[in-house]
Amino acid sequence: RTDLTAGEIAAKVNTSHVLEGSIRQEGDKIRISIQLIDGSRDMHIWSENFDSELNNTLGIQGEVAMRVAKILDGVIHENEEKRITKIRTRNPEAYDNYLKGRFLLHQSTTEQRSDINREGLSSALKYFEKAVAADTNFVEAYAGLAYTWFNISAWGYLPVKEGFSKAREICRRILQIDPDCAEAHAVMGACYIWGERKFEEGRKELMTALRLNPNYTPASQWYAQLLMITGPLEEARKHMDRTLKMEPYFWVNHNLNAWIYYFEENYDKAIEACRNAYDLNPDFLETDWLFFLNFAKLEEGDKALEELIQIANRSYDTTRFEKEIKIAYDNNGIPGLFQWLIDANLNNPVPAEGLSGHPFFMAWWHAIMGNIEMSVYWLEKNMVAKNKAYRYFNLIATNPDFDFLRDNPRFLAIVDQLGLTPYHTKITR
Repeated sequence: RTDLTAGEIAAKVNTSHVLEGSIRQEGDKIRISIQLIDGSRDMHIWSENFDSELNNTLGIQGEVAMRVAKILDGVIHENEEKRITKIRTRNPEAYDNYLKGRFLLHQSTTEQRSDINREGLSSALKYFEKAVAADTNFVEAYAGLAYTWFNISAWGYLPVKEGFSKAREICRRILQIDPDCAEAHAVMGACYIWGERKFEEGRKELMTALRLNPNYTPASQWYAQLLMITGPLEEARKHMDRTLKMEPYFWVNHNLNAWIYYFEENYDKAIEACRNAYDLNPDFLETDWLFFLNFAKLEEGDKALEELIQIANRSYDTTRFEKEIKIAYDNNGIPGLFQWLIDANLNNPVPAEGLSGHPFFMAWWHAIMGNIEMSVYWLEKNMVAKNKAYRYFNLIATNPDFDFLRDNPRFLAIVDQLGLTPYHTKITR
Protein backbone atom coordinates (compact mmCIF):
# COMPACT_ATOMS: atom_id res chain seq x y z
CA ARG A 1 0.00 0.00 0.00
CA THR A 2 1.17 3.55 -0.70
CA ASP A 3 -0.09 7.12 -0.53
CA LEU A 4 1.66 8.03 -3.77
CA THR A 5 -0.41 8.81 -6.85
CA ALA A 6 0.05 6.74 -10.00
CA GLY A 7 1.89 9.67 -11.60
CA GLU A 8 4.26 9.94 -8.63
CA ILE A 9 4.94 6.20 -8.74
CA ALA A 10 5.65 6.37 -12.48
CA ALA A 11 8.13 9.21 -11.95
CA LYS A 12 9.78 7.44 -9.02
CA VAL A 13 10.49 4.22 -10.91
CA ASN A 14 11.00 5.92 -14.30
CA THR A 15 8.20 4.20 -16.19
CA SER A 16 5.52 5.42 -18.59
CA HIS A 17 2.58 3.36 -17.35
CA VAL A 18 1.28 2.08 -14.02
CA LEU A 19 -0.98 -0.92 -13.53
CA GLU A 20 -3.44 -0.82 -10.63
CA GLY A 21 -5.38 -3.85 -9.54
CA SER A 22 -7.72 -5.19 -6.91
CA ILE A 23 -9.12 -8.63 -6.10
CA ARG A 24 -12.50 -9.43 -4.59
CA GLN A 25 -13.53 -12.89 -3.47
CA GLU A 26 -17.03 -14.23 -3.03
CA GLY A 27 -17.15 -17.87 -2.10
CA ASP A 28 -15.23 -19.83 -4.72
CA LYS A 29 -15.21 -16.99 -7.25
CA ILE A 30 -12.86 -14.04 -7.65
CA ARG A 31 -13.00 -10.82 -9.63
CA ILE A 32 -9.77 -9.08 -10.62
CA SER A 33 -10.20 -5.42 -11.57
CA ILE A 34 -7.37 -3.86 -13.57
CA GLN A 35 -6.71 -0.26 -14.53
CA LEU A 36 -3.89 0.89 -16.79
CA ILE A 37 -2.75 4.48 -16.16
CA ASP A 38 -0.66 6.82 -18.29
CA GLY A 39 1.90 7.90 -15.68
CA SER A 40 2.97 11.09 -17.44
CA ARG A 41 -0.60 12.44 -17.43
CA ASP A 42 -1.88 10.46 -14.41
CA MET A 43 -4.84 9.46 -16.58
CA HIS A 44 -6.72 6.14 -16.87
CA ILE A 45 -6.48 4.74 -20.39
CA TRP A 46 -8.01 1.27 -19.94
CA SER A 47 -9.82 -0.84 -17.36
CA GLU A 48 -11.29 -4.33 -17.36
CA ASN A 49 -12.69 -6.95 -14.98
CA PHE A 50 -11.66 -10.60 -15.06
CA ASP A 51 -13.89 -13.21 -13.38
CA SER A 52 -12.63 -16.66 -12.48
CA GLU A 53 -12.94 -19.61 -10.16
CA LEU A 54 -10.66 -19.38 -7.13
CA ASN A 55 -8.71 -22.46 -8.21
CA ASN A 56 -7.73 -20.75 -11.48
CA THR A 57 -5.88 -17.85 -9.88
CA LEU A 58 -2.66 -18.48 -11.76
CA GLY A 59 -4.46 -19.00 -15.04
CA ILE A 60 -6.29 -15.70 -14.78
CA GLN A 61 -3.00 -13.95 -13.95
CA GLY A 62 -1.58 -15.14 -17.27
CA GLU A 63 -4.70 -13.91 -19.07
CA VAL A 64 -4.37 -10.49 -17.41
CA ALA A 65 -0.67 -10.26 -18.31
CA MET A 66 -1.27 -11.10 -21.96
CA ARG A 67 -4.19 -8.63 -22.17
CA VAL A 68 -2.08 -5.79 -20.72
CA ALA A 69 0.78 -6.56 -23.12
CA LYS A 70 -1.67 -6.40 -26.01
CA ILE A 71 -3.05 -3.03 -24.85
CA LEU A 72 0.52 -1.68 -24.68
CA ASP A 73 1.40 -3.16 -28.08
CA GLY A 74 4.09 -5.17 -26.34
CA VAL A 75 5.96 -7.91 -28.18
CA ILE A 76 5.70 -11.20 -26.31
CA HIS A 77 8.19 -13.80 -27.45
CA GLU A 78 7.25 -17.47 -27.55
CA ASN A 79 9.26 -18.37 -24.42
CA GLU A 80 7.72 -15.47 -22.52
CA GLU A 81 4.18 -16.40 -23.57
CA LYS A 82 4.70 -19.98 -22.43
CA ARG A 83 6.04 -18.77 -19.09
CA ILE A 84 3.23 -16.26 -18.56
CA THR A 85 0.35 -18.54 -19.49
CA LYS A 86 1.64 -21.74 -17.90
CA ILE A 87 -0.54 -22.73 -14.92
CA ARG A 88 1.77 -24.05 -12.19
CA THR A 89 -0.90 -25.12 -9.70
CA ARG A 90 -4.65 -25.16 -9.34
CA ASN A 91 -4.43 -25.77 -5.60
CA PRO A 92 -5.43 -22.56 -3.71
CA GLU A 93 -3.77 -23.73 -0.48
CA ALA A 94 -0.50 -24.43 -2.28
CA TYR A 95 -0.58 -21.07 -4.04
CA ASP A 96 -1.42 -19.14 -0.86
CA ASN A 97 1.51 -20.72 0.99
CA TYR A 98 3.75 -20.05 -2.00
CA LEU A 99 2.89 -16.33 -1.92
CA LYS A 100 3.57 -16.17 1.82
CA GLY A 101 6.92 -17.87 1.30
CA ARG A 102 7.87 -15.45 -1.47
CA PHE A 103 7.02 -12.48 0.74
CA LEU A 104 9.12 -13.79 3.61
CA LEU A 105 12.05 -14.84 1.43
CA HIS A 106 13.12 -11.23 1.64
CA GLN A 107 11.65 -9.15 4.43
CA SER A 108 9.65 -6.80 2.25
CA THR A 109 8.38 -3.26 2.26
CA THR A 110 6.50 -1.42 -0.45
CA GLU A 111 9.67 -0.17 -2.12
CA GLN A 112 12.53 -2.57 -1.55
CA ARG A 113 13.83 -5.84 -0.29
CA SER A 114 14.88 -4.24 2.97
CA ASP A 115 16.61 -7.04 4.83
CA ILE A 116 17.69 -10.64 4.66
CA ASN A 117 17.66 -12.46 7.98
CA ARG A 118 17.58 -15.96 9.35
CA GLU A 119 14.11 -15.64 10.84
CA GLY A 120 12.59 -14.53 7.53
CA LEU A 121 14.37 -17.27 5.59
CA SER A 122 13.31 -19.97 8.09
CA SER A 123 9.69 -18.81 7.92
CA ALA A 124 9.84 -18.81 4.12
CA LEU A 125 11.05 -22.42 4.18
CA LYS A 126 8.00 -23.50 6.19
CA TYR A 127 5.56 -21.92 3.75
CA PHE A 128 7.30 -23.33 0.68
CA GLU A 129 7.29 -26.77 2.32
CA LYS A 130 3.55 -26.43 2.94
CA ALA A 131 3.07 -25.41 -0.68
CA VAL A 132 4.88 -28.44 -2.11
CA ALA A 133 3.12 -30.72 0.37
CA ALA A 134 -0.22 -29.47 -0.97
CA ASP A 135 0.90 -29.86 -4.60
CA THR A 136 3.89 -32.11 -5.18
CA ASN A 137 4.26 -30.88 -8.78
CA PHE A 138 4.22 -27.14 -7.97
CA VAL A 139 7.47 -26.13 -9.66
CA GLU A 140 7.49 -22.49 -8.52
CA ALA A 141 7.13 -23.53 -4.88
CA TYR A 142 10.03 -25.99 -5.24
CA ALA A 143 12.06 -23.21 -6.86
CA GLY A 144 11.32 -20.91 -3.92
CA LEU A 145 12.41 -23.69 -1.59
CA ALA A 146 15.71 -24.16 -3.45
CA TYR A 147 16.38 -20.43 -3.57
CA THR A 148 15.72 -20.14 0.18
CA TRP A 149 18.12 -22.97 1.04
CA PHE A 150 20.74 -21.32 -1.16
CA ASN A 151 20.29 -17.99 0.65
CA ILE A 152 20.49 -19.57 4.10
CA SER A 153 24.01 -20.77 3.34
CA ALA A 154 25.01 -17.86 1.10
CA TRP A 155 24.35 -15.43 3.97
CA GLY A 156 26.27 -17.58 6.45
CA TYR A 157 23.40 -18.98 8.53
CA LEU A 158 24.37 -22.57 7.68
CA PRO A 159 27.57 -24.17 6.35
CA VAL A 160 27.80 -23.92 2.57
CA LYS A 161 27.66 -27.67 2.06
CA GLU A 162 24.41 -28.03 3.99
CA GLY A 163 22.29 -25.33 2.36
CA PHE A 164 23.74 -25.66 -1.13
CA SER A 165 23.40 -29.45 -1.21
CA LYS A 166 19.70 -29.15 -0.32
CA ALA A 167 19.26 -26.47 -2.99
CA ARG A 168 20.96 -28.63 -5.64
CA GLU A 169 18.86 -31.67 -4.73
CA ILE A 170 15.63 -29.66 -5.07
CA CYS A 171 16.79 -28.12 -8.37
CA ARG A 172 17.41 -31.58 -9.82
CA ARG A 173 13.85 -32.56 -8.88
CA ILE A 174 12.48 -29.36 -10.43
CA LEU A 175 14.30 -29.92 -13.71
CA GLN A 176 12.88 -33.44 -13.93
CA ILE A 177 9.39 -31.92 -13.76
CA ASP A 178 10.15 -28.82 -15.85
CA PRO A 179 13.50 -28.62 -17.69
CA ASP A 180 12.69 -25.00 -18.61
CA CYS A 181 12.46 -23.62 -15.06
CA ALA A 182 14.75 -20.58 -15.19
CA GLU A 183 14.94 -20.22 -11.40
CA ALA A 184 16.13 -23.82 -10.95
CA HIS A 185 18.87 -23.35 -13.56
CA ALA A 186 19.93 -20.10 -11.89
CA VAL A 187 20.11 -21.56 -8.38
CA MET A 188 21.96 -24.61 -9.72
CA GLY A 189 24.45 -22.27 -11.40
CA ALA A 190 24.97 -20.27 -8.21
CA CYS A 191 25.60 -23.50 -6.28
CA TYR A 192 28.19 -24.59 -8.85
CA ILE A 193 29.99 -21.24 -8.60
CA TRP A 194 29.99 -20.57 -4.86
CA GLY A 195 29.55 -24.10 -3.58
CA GLU A 196 31.95 -26.02 -5.80
CA ARG A 197 33.89 -23.26 -7.60
CA LYS A 198 32.94 -24.85 -10.94
CA PHE A 199 32.80 -21.58 -12.80
CA GLU A 200 32.09 -22.82 -16.32
CA GLU A 201 29.34 -25.21 -15.18
CA GLY A 202 27.84 -22.29 -13.30
CA ARG A 203 28.13 -20.02 -16.33
CA LYS A 204 26.27 -22.56 -18.47
CA GLU A 205 23.38 -22.80 -15.99
CA LEU A 206 23.09 -19.03 -15.55
CA MET A 207 23.12 -18.44 -19.29
CA THR A 208 20.36 -21.04 -19.66
CA ALA A 209 18.35 -19.27 -16.95
CA LEU A 210 18.73 -15.91 -18.70
CA ARG A 211 17.74 -17.42 -22.04
CA LEU A 212 14.60 -18.89 -20.50
CA ASN A 213 13.73 -15.76 -18.52
CA PRO A 214 15.80 -12.65 -19.33
CA ASN A 215 13.95 -10.76 -16.58
CA TYR A 216 14.89 -13.10 -13.73
CA THR A 217 16.93 -10.63 -11.69
CA PRO A 218 18.93 -13.04 -9.46
CA ALA A 219 20.33 -14.77 -12.56
CA SER A 220 21.47 -11.44 -13.98
CA GLN A 221 22.97 -10.43 -10.63
CA TRP A 222 24.77 -13.75 -10.17
CA TYR A 223 26.10 -13.63 -13.72
CA ALA A 224 27.55 -10.17 -13.05
CA GLN A 225 29.18 -11.61 -9.92
CA LEU A 226 30.61 -14.53 -11.91
CA LEU A 227 32.10 -12.04 -14.38
CA MET A 228 33.73 -10.26 -11.44
CA ILE A 229 35.65 -13.50 -10.89
CA THR A 230 36.43 -14.45 -14.48
CA GLY A 231 36.15 -11.20 -16.38
CA PRO A 232 35.70 -9.48 -18.66
CA LEU A 233 34.73 -6.58 -16.43
CA GLU A 234 33.06 -4.86 -19.37
CA GLU A 235 30.49 -7.66 -19.43
CA ALA A 236 30.08 -7.53 -15.66
CA ARG A 237 29.27 -3.83 -16.01
CA LYS A 238 26.61 -4.53 -18.68
CA HIS A 239 24.88 -7.16 -16.56
CA MET A 240 25.07 -5.02 -13.44
CA ASP A 241 23.53 -2.03 -15.21
CA ARG A 242 20.76 -4.28 -16.52
CA THR A 243 20.16 -5.76 -13.06
CA LEU A 244 19.80 -2.31 -11.52
CA LYS A 245 17.21 -1.33 -14.11
CA MET A 246 15.17 -4.42 -13.26
CA GLU A 247 15.54 -4.13 -9.48
CA PRO A 248 16.65 -0.63 -8.42
CA TYR A 249 15.67 -0.86 -4.74
CA PHE A 250 17.74 -3.82 -3.53
CA TRP A 251 20.76 -2.58 -1.60
CA VAL A 252 22.85 -5.64 -2.52
CA ASN A 253 22.70 -4.67 -6.18
CA HIS A 254 24.03 -1.18 -5.44
CA ASN A 255 26.74 -2.68 -3.25
CA LEU A 256 27.82 -4.98 -6.10
CA ASN A 257 27.65 -2.03 -8.46
CA ALA A 258 30.13 -0.20 -6.24
CA TRP A 259 32.47 -3.22 -6.24
CA ILE A 260 32.47 -3.37 -10.04
CA TYR A 261 33.19 0.36 -10.25
CA TYR A 262 36.05 -0.20 -7.77
CA PHE A 263 37.46 -2.96 -9.98
CA GLU A 264 37.10 -0.61 -12.97
CA GLU A 265 39.01 2.00 -10.92
CA ASN A 266 36.10 4.39 -11.37
CA TYR A 267 36.14 5.53 -7.77
CA ASP A 268 33.81 8.53 -8.05
CA LYS A 269 31.09 6.32 -9.52
CA ALA A 270 31.79 3.74 -6.81
CA ILE A 271 31.17 6.35 -4.11
CA GLU A 272 27.87 7.26 -5.76
CA ALA A 273 26.86 3.58 -5.80
CA CYS A 274 27.87 3.27 -2.14
CA ARG A 275 25.59 6.16 -1.24
CA ASN A 276 22.70 4.44 -2.99
CA ALA A 277 23.42 1.20 -1.11
CA TYR A 278 23.77 3.03 2.20
CA ASP A 279 20.48 4.91 1.74
CA LEU A 280 18.68 1.60 1.26
CA ASN A 281 20.46 -0.27 4.08
CA PRO A 282 22.75 1.73 6.41
CA ASP A 283 23.53 -1.36 8.52
CA PHE A 284 25.52 -3.32 5.92
CA LEU A 285 29.14 -3.01 7.07
CA GLU A 286 30.58 -3.94 3.67
CA THR A 287 29.30 -0.63 2.32
CA ASP A 288 31.39 1.20 4.94
CA TRP A 289 34.44 -0.73 3.76
CA LEU A 290 33.70 0.30 0.19
CA PHE A 291 33.42 3.93 1.22
CA PHE A 292 36.77 3.62 2.99
CA LEU A 293 38.57 1.94 0.08
CA ASN A 294 37.25 4.33 -2.54
CA PHE A 295 38.00 7.45 -0.48
CA ALA A 296 41.51 6.08 0.06
CA LYS A 297 41.98 5.60 -3.69
CA LEU A 298 40.72 9.13 -4.33
CA GLU A 299 43.24 10.37 -1.72
CA GLU A 300 40.42 11.92 0.29
CA GLY A 301 42.19 11.13 3.53
CA ASP A 302 39.86 12.86 5.98
CA LYS A 303 36.87 10.98 4.62
CA ALA A 304 38.77 7.68 4.62
CA LEU A 305 39.75 8.36 8.24
CA GLU A 306 36.13 9.01 9.19
CA GLU A 307 35.00 5.77 7.56
CA LEU A 308 37.71 3.66 9.19
CA ILE A 309 36.85 5.07 12.61
CA GLN A 310 33.22 4.16 12.03
CA ILE A 311 34.20 0.64 10.94
CA ALA A 312 36.39 0.20 14.01
CA ASN A 313 33.72 1.52 16.38
CA ARG A 314 31.15 -0.89 14.97
CA SER A 315 33.50 -3.88 14.74
CA TYR A 316 35.05 -3.53 18.20
CA ASP A 317 31.88 -2.12 19.80
CA THR A 318 33.98 0.59 21.43
CA THR A 319 35.44 3.99 20.57
CA ARG A 320 38.75 3.32 22.28
CA PHE A 321 40.66 2.92 18.99
CA GLU A 322 39.67 6.32 17.59
CA LYS A 323 42.70 8.10 19.05
CA GLU A 324 45.30 5.67 17.70
CA ILE A 325 43.67 5.65 14.25
CA LYS A 326 43.86 9.45 14.18
CA ILE A 327 47.50 9.32 15.29
CA ALA A 328 48.30 6.79 12.53
CA TYR A 329 46.71 9.12 9.98
CA ASP A 330 48.40 12.25 11.35
CA ASN A 331 51.77 10.53 11.22
CA ASN A 332 51.56 8.88 7.81
CA GLY A 333 48.35 9.86 6.01
CA ILE A 334 46.37 7.19 4.16
CA PRO A 335 49.23 4.61 4.31
CA GLY A 336 49.04 5.04 8.08
CA LEU A 337 45.42 3.90 8.03
CA PHE A 338 46.35 0.68 6.23
CA GLN A 339 49.27 0.14 8.57
CA TRP A 340 46.84 0.48 11.47
CA LEU A 341 44.65 -2.16 9.84
CA ILE A 342 47.60 -4.52 9.54
CA ASP A 343 48.57 -3.95 13.19
CA ALA A 344 44.96 -4.36 14.35
CA ASN A 345 44.64 -7.67 12.48
CA LEU A 346 47.84 -8.90 14.09
CA ASN A 347 47.36 -7.61 17.61
CA ASN A 348 43.64 -6.96 18.17
CA PRO A 349 41.66 -9.26 15.86
CA VAL A 350 37.88 -9.39 16.23
CA PRO A 351 35.32 -11.60 14.44
CA ALA A 352 34.54 -8.89 11.91
CA GLU A 353 35.25 -8.68 8.21
CA GLY A 354 38.60 -7.03 7.47
CA LEU A 355 39.72 -7.07 11.12
CA SER A 356 39.64 -10.76 12.01
CA GLY A 357 43.32 -11.46 11.46
CA HIS A 358 42.40 -13.58 8.43
CA PRO A 359 45.35 -14.17 6.06
CA PHE A 360 43.50 -12.86 3.02
CA PHE A 361 42.81 -9.46 4.55
CA MET A 362 46.40 -9.24 5.71
CA ALA A 363 47.45 -9.94 2.11
CA TRP A 364 44.98 -7.35 0.77
CA TRP A 365 46.05 -4.54 3.08
CA HIS A 366 49.71 -5.26 2.31
CA ALA A 367 48.89 -5.27 -1.42
CA ILE A 368 47.33 -1.81 -1.19
CA MET A 369 50.49 -0.70 0.62
CA GLY A 370 52.55 -2.10 -2.28
CA ASN A 371 54.34 -4.67 -0.11
CA ILE A 372 55.09 -7.49 -2.58
CA GLU A 373 56.78 -9.91 -0.19
CA MET A 374 54.24 -9.60 2.64
CA SER A 375 51.25 -9.69 0.33
CA VAL A 376 52.38 -12.91 -1.34
CA TYR A 377 53.38 -14.37 2.05
CA TRP A 378 49.85 -13.90 3.41
CA LEU A 379 48.23 -15.15 0.21
CA GLU A 380 50.25 -18.34 0.60
CA LYS A 381 49.13 -18.53 4.23
CA ASN A 382 45.56 -18.23 2.99
CA MET A 383 46.03 -21.23 0.70
CA VAL A 384 46.49 -23.49 3.74
CA ALA A 385 43.86 -21.80 5.92
CA LYS A 386 40.72 -23.75 6.77
CA ASN A 387 38.56 -20.82 5.68
CA LYS A 388 40.03 -19.29 2.55
CA ALA A 389 37.64 -16.31 2.34
CA TYR A 390 36.73 -17.37 -1.20
CA ARG A 391 34.20 -14.57 -1.47
CA TYR A 392 37.14 -12.20 -1.94
CA PHE A 393 39.95 -14.63 -2.71
CA ASN A 394 38.17 -15.73 -5.91
CA LEU A 395 38.46 -12.15 -7.16
CA ILE A 396 42.25 -11.79 -7.18
CA ALA A 397 42.39 -12.25 -10.96
CA THR A 398 40.33 -9.08 -11.46
CA ASN A 399 40.99 -7.04 -8.30
CA PRO A 400 43.24 -4.12 -9.37
CA ASP A 401 44.88 -4.01 -5.94
CA PHE A 402 46.83 -7.13 -6.95
CA ASP A 403 47.88 -5.84 -10.38
CA PHE A 404 51.43 -5.20 -9.19
CA LEU A 405 51.79 -8.94 -8.55
CA ARG A 406 50.66 -10.12 -11.99
CA ASP A 407 54.15 -11.24 -13.05
CA ASN A 408 55.21 -12.62 -9.66
CA PRO A 409 55.85 -16.41 -9.95
CA ARG A 410 54.56 -17.13 -6.43
CA PHE A 411 51.39 -15.13 -7.11
CA LEU A 412 50.87 -16.91 -10.43
CA ALA A 413 51.24 -20.26 -8.65
CA ILE A 414 48.46 -19.26 -6.24
CA VAL A 415 46.24 -18.17 -9.12
CA ASP A 416 46.86 -21.53 -10.78
CA GLN A 417 46.02 -23.48 -7.61
CA LEU A 418 42.75 -21.57 -7.42
CA GLY A 419 41.89 -22.61 -10.97
CA LEU A 420 41.87 -18.97 -12.09
CA THR A 421 44.73 -19.05 -14.59
CA PRO A 422 42.45 -19.13 -17.68
CA TYR A 423 40.81 -15.93 -16.49
CA HIS A 424 43.92 -14.22 -15.14
CA THR A 425 45.60 -14.32 -18.54
CA LYS A 426 42.63 -12.50 -20.13
CA ILE A 427 42.52 -9.56 -17.71
CA THR A 428 43.47 -6.25 -19.29
CA ARG A 429 43.02 -2.69 -18.06
